Amino acid sequence: MKHTTIIKIKLLILFLLIGVTPVFLLETLAINPAMEQAKKKIIERESRILGDVGEGVERFISEERSNVLFLSELPEFHNFAEAVEHGTLDIDAARETLLYVLVNLGISRREYMQVRYVDKTGKEALRVERRGIELIVTPSEGLQEKKDRYYFSSAINLGRAETYMSYLDLNREGDPPQIEVPHRPMLRFVAPVYGDNDTKALGVVIININAAKLIERVCGECFEGPSEEGVMLSFFERDGTYIKHSLDASKEWGAARDLNIGANIYKDYSFLREWDKQGEKGFFRESADEVLIFKKINIQDARNPELFWGLLEVYPKNQLFNFEERLKRLLLLSKLGILLLAIIFANVGVFEETIVAKYTDGGRS
Repeated sequence: MKHTTIIKIKLLILFLLIGVTPVFLLETLAINPAMEQAKKKIIERESRILGDVGEGVERFISEERSNVLFLSELPEFHNFAEAVEHGTLDIDAARETLLYVLVNLGISRREYMQVRYVDKTGKEALRVERRGIELIVTPSEGLQEKKDRYYFSSAINLGRAETYMSYLDLNREGDPPQIEVPHRPMLRFVAPVYGDNDTKALGVVIININAAKLIERVCGECFEGPSEEGVMLSFFERDGTYIKHSLDASKEWGAARDLNIGANIYKDYSFLREWDKQGEKGFFRESADEVLIFKKINIQDARNPELFWGLLEVYPKNQLFNFEERLKRLLLLSKLGILLLAIIFANVGVFEETIVAKYTDGGRS
């Protein structure tokens, strides 16, 4: 009996070595490196998609900064600003000339919801706005105070040829300003207007852009990769406010300037702040259950070049790397199959040796 057990163990070890060694070598030398290379390519692909989206948004920002600067330097704007400030020109004539320019601009740029001139005291002096397919010139009694709005106070002290981009936030109207319902995400580009000999701005030009299509485009282009089910995409502001959260819309617009609910990406992913400080354009991070891919969008603020918008995708690891789980299961089944075969062959070998021994002993007797 003892002799049989020893033989069985030896045969089991032999069969295991014969069966497992090739599988182990294949896994170590071929399958694992291939899986790592495949994972690297998937991450590169997803990073490239986010990067391409980010570059498109950066081009959009650059174009709109150029557009508002172009408007602020138009002679028609200068004449109107001078007329409002100094009364040196016929204000009505200057206004009509400027309106002609702005209405034609509004017809060609359908994403522009408002183009305004706000004087240095913060009072709107002129506004053209889009309502549906119509362009409306706001009458004087409908012009509003904007002196307390952060984008005015941030832009009125800018130097010549400087521009300011507001937060992407919810539009406010009225006096006092209230968030519009239904919500309208808005982005404003602002540039100061200077007279020829002025050392301080006479006022500011403000372009209001309906940002809903921008948000929709960003989210649509980001999901060119794997299925979006279960994937968290967040598009967030320079202060961490969620502009878009694909899995939980209740977290969107959480800043005090918007809905004031306190939701912020830096609360959910605190390590992002450390990456911000390192000034990197993007990174990926892999945890036990998730893969995170992050990209910065440069908002091109000359005074604060470190400011950015961000894109973060969080993939369930078993979804992004679904091939990895299948291969691991296949390898495990292969190893279990080899173990089972080794046990069977070991027992068959012992059985055959026992029969041979029995007949050999019988022959001798």
